[in-house]
Amino acid sequence: MKTNATYFQNSKDKPLCYGEIDIINPKRKRLRGETEKEGIEVVPVLCGFCGTDLELMRMGQRGVLAPKFPSGEERLINGHEGIVYVPSEHHFAIPLIRGGDSWDPTRYTEDETYFEYGCDKADGIFCDKAYIHPDMLLPIPSACASADKLPLSLAKKLVFSDPYACAVFQHERMCDLGVAQNFRVEKAKRKCSDIDAMAYARESTFERTVVFGLGTTGLFIGDQIRRHHK
Repeated sequence: MKTNATYFQNSKDKPLCYGEIDIINPKRKRLRGETEKEGIEVVPVLCGFCGTDLELMRMGQRGVLAPKFPSGEERLINGHEGIVYVPSEHHFAIPLIRGGDSWDPTRYTEDETYFEYGCDKADGIFCDKAYIHPDMLLPIPSACASADKLPLSLAKKLVFSDPYACAVFQHERMCDLGVAQNFRVEKAKRKCSDIDAMAYARESTFERTVVFGLGTTGLFIGDQIRRHHK
């Protein structure tokens, strides 16, 4: 499918370009064990440009972006934060950016693979039209948006769905690591059961927490910690 797009390439002078381009539509898995499916056509309506996009552009300037390109391509269409319209289903949706041949794409192991729209081996949504795996489109409820109209005030908030999801994931990972690292200490100190010790260890993880980098995601991580651990 031909469309106009903003894309990254390996170039010292032009790492970020705009123009007509062919978008490929390979079959992909959302998770390990699921059936491969081709993406369905979507129309991006609002996109964000984040720190990851900036770093990808700098990688293109250094000529080291090739591992991020979709298979057989010499460029990557950026954009992984945003909202799309799904013409075939007549609704707006938020793309879920990461999937692949893994049980959990946030915790993949050596024998698993993953892809990220707009980041790693899959084209994103900085374009007039795109293809997204149908099971990786989170519909925006009809109570919030009609079939053909989305309030701009809501759209601006929903652009932050991806960094907020990153913050939720980071909070989950901190809880996991804290429990695994410290539950035996809490069990010995409090002489309690494994279950109770895990709960104490989860909370003690956040007695001393430093967030490095107060970008959007860093602020969201701080908010997650404050909400869950007074």
